[in-house]
Amino acid sequence: MAITQIFYKGTFTGLYNKVNENHKEKFVFSSVHWTYLKIENLSKIENFDIEGNKTADYWFASKIHNKKDNNPLKNGTEVFIPRGENMAYSGDLFNVLIKNLKINFNLSVPISSHFFEASGDIYFQIEIAKELPPPKPIAAPSFTGANIITGDNTVLIDASTNTIINSIPVNPIQMQDRPGCGNLFSKRSTSVANIQIPSNDPLASNKNKGCSNSIGTILWILVLVVAFSKSMPIFYLLLAVSILWGITRFFFKNVLGRILTFVLIIFLGVYALSYIFQKGKELVPEESNSGIIRVDPPRMGKIKPGTNERDLLSDKYFSWYDFSNSNYQADYYTSNFSFIASQEKHQEIVSSIRAENSIEYFNQVYQGLNKYDSKKMNTLVDVFRDSARKMNLNTLQLAEMVTTFVQQIPYVLVHDGTCEVASKEAEFMKDYHEAGNPCLANIPAGVQSPYEFIHNLKGDCDTRTLLAFTILKKLKIPVSIWVSEAYGHSILGIGLPFASGFHKEVAGVNHYSAELTAKCRIGFVSPEQNEESNWDIALYYQP
Repeated sequence: MAITQIFYKGTFTGLYNKVNENHKEKFVFSSVHWTYLKIENLSKIENFDIEGNKTADYWFASKIHNKKDNNPLKNGTEVFIPRGENMAYSGDLFNVLIKNLKINFNLSVPISSHFFEASGDIYFQIEIAKELPPPKPIAAPSFTGANIITGDNTVLIDASTNTIINSIPVNPIQMQDRPGCGNLFSKRSTSVANIQIPSNDPLASNKNKGCSNSIGTILWILVLVVAFSKSMPIFYLLLAVSILWGITRFFFKNVLGRILTFVLIIFLGVYALSYIFQKGKELVPEESNSGIIRVDPPRMGKIKPGTNERDLLSDKYFSWYDFSNSNYQADYYTSNFSFIASQEKHQEIVSSIRAENSIEYFNQVYQGLNKYDSKKMNTLVDVFRDSARKMNLNTLQLAEMVTTFVQQIPYVLVHDGTCEVASKEAEFMKDYHEAGNPCLANIPAGVQSPYEFIHNLKGDCDTRTLLAFTILKKLKIPVSIWVSEAYGHSILGIGLPFASGFHKEVAGVNHYSAELTAKCRIGFVSPEQNEESNWDIALYYQP
């Protein structure tokens, strides 16, 4: 298809900034970069001599690329040439010659420190094919107090003179005046020249981009909302992309800056995809540095009032590592009198329970033991709280400090009967006892209370989850205890904004699994125990 070029002459009003930062009244025309051009009063001219008209003060460019979209690799100028009320041209301009340039240095309200207003005469060519499809009608922008979005500024147009009078920040309320997304304007300017252009003239064609930009913005906001509700890591990545895009669009207006933007966005996208892929994979137990647990011989405490019995205090020292190999220490002591009191209360709680099913039964057991021992845990909880403050830990790191502390304690199977009887009840227990592993017998409900556990350091799955639940609850972190009759097991659930892996929704919050009988990251669950429907919530806490 043959291409020819047609010359036009017109007048323009535009915004420019300077390539070189000289004083605004001392620069050459070659240092001008046009960011917005509104061209009116068009007339077609024949046999225009470009070289012959390059006289006196003038500005020339072989091509002005009309910025039709928000592609960061396209560095162009916002060109608007109205054709009546319903059509506008948004193509590229060729052999552009500007003369009789008038610069307005005396705006009552400055546009900005970087942009200036100018007007004058403009000559340019456009390309036209001999055979073109019929033009598509679009909604042209109104100049009656409307905000014309240029990409870098919002330009306020004076309807009486069709000149730019001010630049104001983009405002969500003003965005309703953006052209191209439906019939948003109640008035139309009648001061724009209604130029008669042949239907096959390229000035009769345009691309409606206002609506696509608005829809794209709405869709992007919806994506952020969904990410916020489903996955905070993905939300933060998308938010970082949005901020990065805005910053680079504001500060880097050249091609190199936009290429940098494109590369960084690709990098963040690859990172997000790798995160999603990793999240879908099964987590596996990981090794970390070995820690130390030391229990000193009992020392004498106070005499119990009204008796000759003297308390025995047990000093304990923990040193352990999380999966980033950050080292933590905890020193605390327990009282034998307090331990005996928890045992007695434990027996009282279990004997008073009346439940119709196992979940209700364990809910009452865990809730009663947690409530009674809660105040006794303050000294140990303060150790975690102080360490988190000194080391500036986030919620995930604090939760991992607690879970790795519990994981560090050696495993001891707890029974509500004798160890001999228990060894005959299940294959796992039989294998456990035949291997000569330790056993704690005759414990009501087969679970120790939090204080009992930190005193004798003997506990299996639900004893561990109850201890971690009590600590995390006092640290104001969402937490839950999961039990499974199908698996004969108990694990912890922790409501965290940055975690990944196996989880259940509890009270509208994703609680990520924490296996406490082995050294595993938060989010891990054994592949044989990853059926979500087999886990029931026995107890939960939501701040």
